[in-house]
Amino acid sequence: LSFRNPHNKSQRLRVKVPKDCLPGGTFKVSVPVKHDPAEVDGEEKDHNTFSREFQELLDDYARAHDEWCSLQSSVDKTFSLFKEKQAKYDPLVALFPTNLLTPVTVEYMKKVVRRARQNRHKRKKNASMKGDGSTKDDDDDESDREDAGDETNNNNKDGDDESTSEAAPKSRIVEIP
Repeated sequence: LSFRNPHNKSQRLRVKVPKDCLPGGTFKVSVPVKHDPAEVDGEEKDHNTFSREFQELLDDYARAHDEWCSLQSSVDKTFSLFKEKQAKYDPLVALFPTNLLTPVTVEYMKKVVRRARQNRHKRKKNASMKGDGSTKDDDDDESDREDAGDETNNNNKDGDDESTSEAAPKSRIVEIP
């Protein structure tokens, strides 16, 4: 049978009648839905790809701006702390083009920074669980960026293998009788 796709009138589809269908009976057919790239809902894929370095720079900017706002409010009592903290991404959003598939809005920037913070925390937690012995402070952002790219990086330049000998084995062979 040949028929027109009800979702896309310019498309013709063909379908075979199932063998177990009785004459005069009915059967259901699934047809593809035409996706409009202009339709963007909250669960759609994020089309913007920011590098880890850029995301961490955004996180550093957000932390520095919040710290500045806190200090400014302690000096100037007329300073509106909440409004200034909420408006931290407004100048950045204005720099992005408006015709992107995933528009860059204030809410989107907050989501990017939140994910960057969660990922950084997760990387630090996984590194400490692997037993590398290094515990990093949240204020030590420079060492976070240096070690974030390679979790197995051995910064031991003297040639001693003390840090690698303490690491737990990644796998072991067990014979089962």
